[in-house]
Amino acid sequence: MDDYMFRTYVNECKYVQEATGYLEIFNYSDPSFNTVEEHRFRLDELPDEFQNFLYRRVAYEQMVRTLHLPFRAIEGTSIVGPFFWSAFDQDDDDPHLQIICRKSDVRKKGKTRGWELMLSHSFRTNITTGYAKGTPSSDITKSIAHLRDCAAQIQHPMLLPMIIVSHDLSGATDQKQRVARDWLRRLEHAISMREEVLEEEGEKYIREGMVDLDQINRDLVECHSQVLWKRPQAYQEIVKGMQQAMERFWEKAGTDFAYGGKGGEVDRLHRSFLARLEFYQAKLKGIENYAHITLERLTIQRAALYNIIAQKNLSSACKWPASNAASPMPPSATAPR
Repeated sequence: MDDYMFRTYVNECKYVQEATGYLEIFNYSDPSFNTVEEHRFRLDELPDEFQNFLYRRVAYEQMVRTLHLPFRAIEGTSIVGPFFWSAFDQDDDDPHLQIICRKSDVRKKGKTRGWELMLSHSFRTNITTGYAKGTPSSDITKSIAHLRDCAAQIQHPMLLPMIIVSHDLSGATDQKQRVARDWLRRLEHAISMREEVLEEEGEKYIREGMVDLDQINRDLVECHSQVLWKRPQAYQEIVKGMQQAMERFWEKAGTDFAYGGKGGEVDRLHRSFLARLEFYQAKLKGIENYAHITLERLTIQRAALYNIIAQKNLSSACKWPASNAASPMPPSATAPR
């Protein structure tokens, strides 16, 4: 079934010309033989160097089959949000741990920060092969550079996924929540008509000597959307999926002498990765609680703002002459200071 679905999706795909390259890292028991090689293909090199990857439909299929990459990856091209999956293939003679890690993103000004990663780790050769794709504005470019700097730890198949997630969960996520909370505090003061806040905001919330309720409402909506940026619940599921992949890897590698056994370098790296994932779980739980409180306070302020608008509209309606009672009431978006 997997083979059929894979071929079906490949035949339905549209192919576009993209810049392509490779990064090859080999570590040996004798470090003097270690190699790190990176190369960016020219268009005239691709037919000979990479099986005409850009122009022949069979090229993608051949790459997936040769590198033992997961067939299911092509079925996930329309998956929304962050996604992580891992499983063993069905080759008992040469088992592979297969990994799919990707994040879709909306287009903004014709560009996106989306990326995808397919990996396959062979327990017979101890080699991880894969395919990574991302835009210049995504985390893939700096993650690949980070991978080169960590070449000595390449034996662990979760190294690159861990690097990518580390960049994705950088301090910018926490900072965005703090900025939103500060913004909310100013909005709370503006809705309560505090003079010092209205004077500090200047022209933003004051229009023709009146408080601009429309602008406050727009800021409430924008602040709400900022709080929902990179929802921690989605990344908590990613961390759980990565922990499962770690367990699957060590299930076979833990008893394999090629990985150094308990107390070896791979074992120490493995425990370090597990500790990092636990750290991310705690961090994401904190962000979830922080964002939840912010959203609750936004709900309260939105209700208070609508109440102010309703009271002002009611007050305006009461002041209209009886001859105009049947006329539609013009919208009002300002309130006296």
